[in-house]
Amino acid sequence: MSDTLKLIQALGSKICHDLAGSIGTIDNCLGLLDSDNKTIGNQAKDLVLQESKNLVKRIKFFRSTYGLVENESRLSIIDIVDLLKNFFDESKIKFNAHIMGELLSVNAHMAKVAYCLVSIASENIGSEGSIDLYIHEENDTLFKIQSNGRNFHLKHGSFVVLNGGVAEPLTITNCREHYASNICSEYGYKLSISKNVGSTEYFVIKS
Repeated sequence: MSDTLKLIQALGSKICHDLAGSIGTIDNCLGLLDSDNKTIGNQAKDLVLQESKNLVKRIKFFRSTYGLVENESRLSIIDIVDLLKNFFDESKIKFNAHIMGELLSVNAHMAKVAYCLVSIASENIGSEGSIDLYIHEENDTLFKIQSNGRNFHLKHGSFVVLNGGVAEPLTITNCREHYASNICSEYGYKLSISKNVGSTEYFVIKS
């Protein structure tokens, strides 16, 4: 089996896994909407509304992250920042964007790398913390993502790929890292990561 096909299958499994939680919650709550207990019925309704919003938000994010890019289009910095702000709306993770210089747009494929790294960073700091995205046009650094939080769960396989280890075996848990790495290689960039006390920095730099 080709590496491309393996990556597609792994990403498909990862996306289904990430959507399963919201879908499962909605499915479970639908049967409780007509409950004789009004308190339970109201709680079920609130959960259905909340998880429906989460589901729509995730699907839009996944479409932007993994969807097809026609031609070699560019994406405005405003659109990139808006998508990420919406992704963290109502989240306990605080998102900040810093645009360095006068850069107005980036390659649409490279924008997907930023989306991947931000989502990876958010999952690796637990439920609370902050993420800062720096978009550069100088010093050979296109993106820097700095995450700050109390709980870090970055697995070894993910860390290796994010630090340039393209030979690390592909799994469902590190398929996004491989996906981002492959895009970087295609457009003359590479990934790098630096883990510090209380924070982690992810870099997309010129190779």
